[in-house]
Amino acid sequence: ATNSGLCLFDPIKKIALRFVHDPDNPGSLSNDMVNTVYRDSKNNIWAGTNGGLNLYDRKTRTFKRYVSGPMPGSISGDQVMAIYEDSRKQLWVGTIGAGLTMLADGQFRHFKNNPNDPGSLSHNNIKSISEGPDGKLWVGTENGGLSILNTQTWQFTTHKHDDIENTSLTNNSVDAL
Repeated sequence: ATNSGLCLFDPIKKIALRFVHDPDNPGSLSNDMVNTVYRDSKNNIWAGTNGGLNLYDRKTRTFKRYVSGPMPGSISGDQVMAIYEDSRKQLWVGTIGAGLTMLADGQFRHFKNNPNDPGSLSHNNIKSISEGPDGKLWVGTENGGLSILNTQTWQFTTHKHDDIENTSLTNNSVDAL
């Protein structure tokens, strides 16, 4: 992942394949600013860019793009910072400014902060995603602390820094889990 595209190294052939955005090619990378790369359980390569989520097709050496928009099959936002596959084979995509998207069985579900709902995501800037031993999804936010999603109730519990409580988070920006 670089700010000038994506390089995939083939250890057998000992070559690097470089991919960049080409505005005239819908099968190219959606944006050259690649923030994160993730390999899922099916050995698929996903790239999160400032222009959406990209799924690499090894046979055609092209990308399928997932971008935000009002149409079905869209992610919540285009600045993708985190990608994670949970134990149920659901893909989670964290964005800056647009919250969290879950991809399961070809369907998208969006999770965003609602200031009037304490059970919602704590902040829409997502920096990291992981899964706890109990199957709950851990979501590290930028300035919103740690949000933990109970996937049975679809409610979040939020943990934030507290100046008085010395066992709280040391900071409300959780960059890695």
